[in-house]
Amino acid sequence: MIWRGTDRRSEVLGLALGTVFAVYFVLYGAATLLRADPFPFGDFLAIWADGRLLASHPAADLYDPAILPDWQHAIGLAGPGSTPFPYPPNFLPVIWPLGKLSYYPAFAAFSAVSLCIYLLGIALPHPKLPLVLIAVAAPTTILTLVAGQSGLLTAGLFLGGLRAAPVRPVLGGVLLGLLAFKPQLGLLVPVALAVAGAWRCITAAAVTVVLVALATSAAFGWHIWADWLAYLPTFSAQFERESSGIDFLMPTLTGTLRLLGASPSVARPLQIALGLVAAVWVWRACRNGLGPRSVLVLATAIFLATPYAFVYDLPLLTGAVLLFVGDRAGTGLSTPEVAALVLALVFPVVLVHAGAALPIGCASLLLLACVLAAKAPA
Repeated sequence: MIWRGTDRRSEVLGLALGTVFAVYFVLYGAATLLRADPFPFGDFLAIWADGRLLASHPAADLYDPAILPDWQHAIGLAGPGSTPFPYPPNFLPVIWPLGKLSYYPAFAAFSAVSLCIYLLGIALPHPKLPLVLIAVAAPTTILTLVAGQSGLLTAGLFLGGLRAAPVRPVLGGVLLGLLAFKPQLGLLVPVALAVAGAWRCITAAAVTVVLVALATSAAFGWHIWADWLAYLPTFSAQFERESSGIDFLMPTLTGTLRLLGASPSVARPLQIALGLVAAVWVWRACRNGLGPRSVLVLATAIFLATPYAFVYDLPLLTGAVLLFVGDRAGTGLSTPEVAALVLALVFPVVLVHAGAALPIGCASLLLLACVLAAKAPA
């Protein structure tokens, strides 16, 4: 059975999904705002506190586990733990202006800019209003906003960069270079660009990374990158010790295996093997260019290849799914494709609300990968 965008059943399915997503958006957002919590937006308190620290402390203090926790608790972080700052220094220009604002204005500014960049990455150059509306209402959008995280920003840079790469390679490279503050989400991007022959885009991305690194060093101290690198082993050890309670939020093979009780000696080689398979898949998918199908393949493969990603990173996948659906609306989708794509849009809700009881994150991605791999490139 083929589902085309003009078919009645496709319109009904799209309307039903959009309605359910909108209701979930309103209910989940309202529940967050009505909580008796002066800082309701998850990790944003730490991001905002880190921005405020930059105003009165050396930037290197962000990577000092003897200083950052006390600062975050002084700002208002509750509980005995703290939120580490594992981001590389090229994220500092993002959080520095947030520290100049109070909490709610900072959250509003960060969320509005991130959402705009995300929607531009999906909409331009030929906006399709139904896809934009679904992108706004999609579960990953409200989950990321409530988490107070950077997933909408990273998704917008990723999708905008890859869509611009074939026609405006310098712009595409600049956007992808700015994405370097989330290196685990860029693991396979060089593979895709290289096999697609996007060398101008690669060059622009590399130049952007270097220029941002130099500007960051000039602004926050030339030693800041060494401080970050020295901190990473400490962060990694802390993450391994303390992250068991949030493994259910990771849509990765490593997260799923940890939930199932696998030891690192089992999880690591399996993750490496899956990463290599994902890289080969991206290489094959991108040989004919960077169209909507290859972008979706790349987005799916990234979450299969990286050991560490969270539900708030998944707007990247949602946006890629919507672009693929919009591209195939005329030629149609098979029933297995529709089922896998709908699951890809819905499973983040299961990750958040079912917790460890239903570890389907990686299974959903593997199903989508199998369905995409079974179809010849469009």
